[in-house]
Amino acid sequence: MNKVLIRQVFPMPTLQVPPSAASDAADSVEVTEFNARTAIDRILASSHFAKAPLLSSFLRFVGEASLSNPEGRVTEQEIGVQVFHRDEDYDPGEDNIVRNYARQLRKRLEAYYANEGAAEPIQIDIPKGGYTAVFRPVIERQVQEPSVLQIDESPDGDSASTESAAEPLAQPPSARRVGLWLRPALAALYLLGTLILLVVGAATERHFAAWLEPSPLHPLWTNLFQSDRDTVVVPADIGFVILQQLNNRAFSLAEYENWPSVEQYDHVYTSFLKAQKYTSILDLQSVSRIQRLPEVVSSRFSVRAARSLTMEDLVNDNVLLLGSSYSNPWVTVFEPTMNFRFMNQPAGGRSWIQNVHPLPGEAATYESTTRSITHETFAVIALRQNIGRSGHVLIVEGLDGPGTQAAMDLLMDGTSLLPIVKKAVRRDGTTGSFEVLLSAGSLGDRATGTRIIAERYNP
Repeated sequence: MNKVLIRQVFPMPTLQVPPSAASDAADSVEVTEFNARTAIDRILASSHFAKAPLLSSFLRFVGEASLSNPEGRVTEQEIGVQVFHRDEDYDPGEDNIVRNYARQLRKRLEAYYANEGAAEPIQIDIPKGGYTAVFRPVIERQVQEPSVLQIDESPDGDSASTESAAEPLAQPPSARRVGLWLRPALAALYLLGTLILLVVGAATERHFAAWLEPSPLHPLWTNLFQSDRDTVVVPADIGFVILQQLNNRAFSLAEYENWPSVEQYDHVYTSFLKAQKYTSILDLQSVSRIQRLPEVVSSRFSVRAARSLTMEDLVNDNVLLLGSSYSNPWVTVFEPTMNFRFMNQPAGGRSWIQNVHPLPGEAATYESTTRSITHETFAVIALRQNIGRSGHVLIVEGLDGPGTQAAMDLLMDGTSLLPIVKKAVRRDGTTGSFEVLLSAGSLGDRATGTRIIAERYNP
């Protein structure tokens, strides 16, 4: 049977065992390809991995790759392509899905060996800084007795006897007087410290309990955050907006996708904007708010630049698109099925929301009528099925920053949108598509007085 190179990562504990027992133990933990693969199988069959298909695939791939080529190195690029089905030329620097899952995998392995795998003779590690699996034998998990600190109180350096150690040392009168007032002070400090700990503990418990509570829009978020599907948040591309303004025209999604592959003469500034990935502070704040939702499945959550998104992501994943088609061109994939559509004329500096099929009492267009510091703005929140009809896409777009902020505030608060989400639920319990048109006041860069002015459903 082929032997596998064992990469020693941590020093093994020194065990005091009889010679015969030591030889038996050494034979029982020999690492071979067979028992290494058997160890992987046991891990994947455990409750820690049985319901985590991507983590299981991750562990299986790096385990097999490390066994097949012990001297080689498993790369992030390989894992992204083989496990997460990314394109061969995808950029790991922009797409952090492998690093996110690696952190989760290390935590799952640690939890497994602390529970179900406590008696495993072979331990599998994936040391930080790489993705190569390390197989190491575990001869015995040693439990150390707590050590006792002995204080030498004899003048000649020898340990004092039990009797002499039990006798209190003589204290000068001044020390005794200090002790009389110091003891009540220490007792008071102890009580004060205990009280502080109780108060802080209660506050922490309340905060933790609040964090565990589902958000008001729980029925919506559970459609977007799932343990068996990736969820990708895509902020707006500010460079894309600037390029359209510089050229006085709107660029299509096809042009946007082809920029890296088309060789053409561009002004230096234009070339720079096409190559960079920028977003706004407002969108970063929105991403942070989304990431803190209790429904988020952290092992399946990632943030992707609009330049790095692919059509495959819209086919297979749940996606949150932040920004209108003017700042996030992927929105145009879903606009043909939407009633409230973002329109813009870069040359004239105009942007508005088109109401394709106005109902009685509704306007055909919604546009900010003033450029002053205080004005009315509009936004759209839309939930659609992804292209593969296997997941959902949430679109959050505003005519300007305050409009987008108004939409995000409404999503985070949830109470106003909850009746609309409930109306969109189908008879089978799944959630259908819907659109919401919002109006908000703008005071500087802040949204005020947000209200829902129109809604649509598409079961």
